[in-house]
Amino acid sequence: MKKYITVLLVSLALAVLSGCGESEAISPQPQPEEARWSTDGFAAPGKLEEEQTFWAEQYLPWEHEEQLDAGVYGKLFWHLGLTPDSNGEAVLEIYDTASGEVSVTQISSEDLGLEAGQGHLMGMEMLDESHYVFRWVDFVQEETGLYRQSEDRMIYTDLAGNTQAVDFREIYLEKGIDREELTEVPTLRSINWHCDGKGNVYVLCRGENGDFDLYLFDREGKLLLEHAGDQGQQALEPLRAADGEMILPVYNDTDKCYEFLWVDTAEKKLLSLARLEASRPFIVQMYGMLGNELYYRSQEGTEEGIVRWEIGSGRRVQVLGFQTAGIDTGYRTMLALGEEQTPVLRLTKFKEGRPREWVAPLVEQKPKTQGAIRVANLTESEEAGGKVAECAVLASMETPGIRYEYEDASAQEARDRIMAELSQGKGPDLLFVSLEDMRVLEEKGLLLEIEDLIPPELREELLPAVLEIGASGGRLVGVPAVVRAETLVAAENTWNRDTWSLEDIIGLMEEGKLAGTIRSYPLMQGRYLPPLSTVMELVNYSLADSFLIDWENRKSHFDDERFIRLLEFTGTDMSGAAVNTEAWMDEGKNILWGYFTSESAFLDFFAYMEAEGGRILGFPTEGSSGSYLSAEGGVLVVNANLDRKEAAACFMETLLGKELQSKKSGMCLSVRKLSPEDYIVEQESGRLVFMGGNSAPEVPVFSDGSTSLHRASDFLENCVATPPGYSQINKIVREELSAMYAEGIPPEKAAQNINSRVQIYLDEGN
Repeated sequence: MKKYITVLLVSLALAVLSGCGESEAISPQPQPEEARWSTDGFAAPGKLEEEQTFWAEQYLPWEHEEQLDAGVYGKLFWHLGLTPDSNGEAVLEIYDTASGEVSVTQISSEDLGLEAGQGHLMGMEMLDESHYVFRWVDFVQEETGLYRQSEDRMIYTDLAGNTQAVDFREIYLEKGIDREELTEVPTLRSINWHCDGKGNVYVLCRGENGDFDLYLFDREGKLLLEHAGDQGQQALEPLRAADGEMILPVYNDTDKCYEFLWVDTAEKKLLSLARLEASRPFIVQMYGMLGNELYYRSQEGTEEGIVRWEIGSGRRVQVLGFQTAGIDTGYRTMLALGEEQTPVLRLTKFKEGRPREWVAPLVEQKPKTQGAIRVANLTESEEAGGKVAECAVLASMETPGIRYEYEDASAQEARDRIMAELSQGKGPDLLFVSLEDMRVLEEKGLLLEIEDLIPPELREELLPAVLEIGASGGRLVGVPAVVRAETLVAAENTWNRDTWSLEDIIGLMEEGKLAGTIRSYPLMQGRYLPPLSTVMELVNYSLADSFLIDWENRKSHFDDERFIRLLEFTGTDMSGAAVNTEAWMDEGKNILWGYFTSESAFLDFFAYMEAEGGRILGFPTEGSSGSYLSAEGGVLVVNANLDRKEAAACFMETLLGKELQSKKSGMCLSVRKLSPEDYIVEQESGRLVFMGGNSAPEVPVFSDGSTSLHRASDFLENCVATPPGYSQINKIVREELSAMYAEGIPPEKAAQNINSRVQIYLDEGN
């Protein structure tokens, strides 16, 4: 059995048990006959197979207030918490996945055999469908005013007036499971405890060498077994079989395998049931066991998912891949297993300290829901496309009245089919497409204008360039799922204006202020670009507004003397030279190319700029900014024939919202404005680190009090959308320059060759 415990000290007005020893002893219902695995062990596990057997048919919201504890017993999900109007009483909700019914039970002090007073309920377990174990602690206040924990009780009850309580405090202290502390307020160290179907208590502790210690107590508080794991062994959360027995998975980093252990409580022995070879830990969570089928969450396959292990035959099959099913791996999950029903998945996330949960019955065929909103991904982007797939699930969960059905249409055959459907006034309702496809579809009048579908308050949270990216034909028709940013930097004493043109850069090279080299950071770790890449970086975004092309008269000027000099100045290949990581701009002579696909990439970049007096200038432009924000993978567009515009609005709000955008699925940036506070963690020493953790990189702090991330935030908000490219012209330039460098063609001749081919291209009306 898997459960998650939120350690929350909640006063329940519970008191020391009065005469608890006289209460009737509580015994769980008789358990089924012992399964054969306890004597025969598991069959040798086979190689993992992947076969998408299950899909989530629907997401049923299950709303709660504060959570004290949560878990699963067979086909039952349970939640222990408080409600604002419960007067300090606990509330136990049990969701029967077979019937869909939810029972709610108010639990008072009297229900647990307690009198009014000070106490704290810390969690629970279900022994069976009508017997429970509650953990309850109490504190005393010393004369000094400090608090000391005095009791740690397990209360066995049927919630029908019969209780039995046992205080484990002394044995916990004796075994070092807990320690005596005096604190200003009642404070409890978390204890990882579980119960089997008989009410025996299993306590897992972390050992001194990073291994684990296991303590097993009977329901009277007597120690049945004590086991110290070997060095390199890590214990996972145990699972409970249908007969109530507990199985403990242990990963052995030395032997590179999992071992599945079972305590024979009658013989007081720890026995090994099976070994599973594993070069790395891949079991995320054990779910449960029904008959001879054991379920667990795994990262062993091509994607994270649910594995069913038939312990009688050893066959292991990943029966649900989260990505394939469109389920976000960021959710906490539980799995309910019942006779004559498919498994039922429970998904949990915490928002503003409160749980939000959904129950998802699994079905054996991919659901085709009538009236579902079709969402098709026509790109090959794994990162951005994956974000859209996640959004389809999350939006379906957030808006119960609407279901979004995701389709991977990246294959050419699927793309052609959908493009044909769109031309006939049909096709998917929402599409994730390339910018080129967006412009083509917009020109044909097949896309809906979406400006009114994005509320003003959400617009304010987005980077300004995000909405520029999706503009076409004077209308807003698309939004990116994720973005990337890039710019060029030079020393301020080399050029102190806000932008520069291609002609300015060539002039600085002529004056000797620039060396004709570009270094790339963080991409390429600061190495020099080869000459071909250097020229292409300077020319690529200059085609629209530089001397290279007179668009009004459709004349090519690649044979201009200035372009020839650019080829000469950039002709020295430094790409194989050793780089000086202490002087990125080499006294102002190097240009630094910043290419950003993660927030952490900004840390050192702005530190280098500060140290060497760098100034963000951007790529050559005659416009207001040459720092560009680009769509990563593509943009989301809306079919012009969609009637349910509210469905498109809900999807976009989810896609652009903080929850989905804060999840990092790869090398990309969020479309939302960067908030430094979301990434900076201050350690006790006062040191600022990125995202926290022992090995977290330090966040540079500057003399004005700002940090690299504050400057990154300003930079991103000043970026503009990357201008449309001229792919065919760039292809011509690249081909001719490649020949020049490979064959030693003089720059004048290469420039003439480029000019001639570009002029033909322009003359053809392109």
